[in-house]
Amino acid sequence: MARDIGSVRSQWRALAAQAEVAAALGDRKTSTAARLRAMQIVDGIVEGIGDSERRAMFLSLPEVVKLRAG
Repeated sequence: MARDIGSVRSQWRALAAQAEVAAALGDRKTSTAARLRAMQIVDGIVEGIGDSERRAMFLSLPEVVKLRAG
């Protein structure tokens, strides 16, 4: 299970990075698709965090804040 969690964490971060690179290259379609997929993964992670304090900590991570800000 921990390996799966690590994989999901890596996946949303990779997608967020892909969105940034695509945006910098002017590829709006790829950027938007990658960002939306990353957001779906983040939302799934948030739903799975039962403890409100841990959920708030995750949501306050700079990478998550940046992704959610668009």
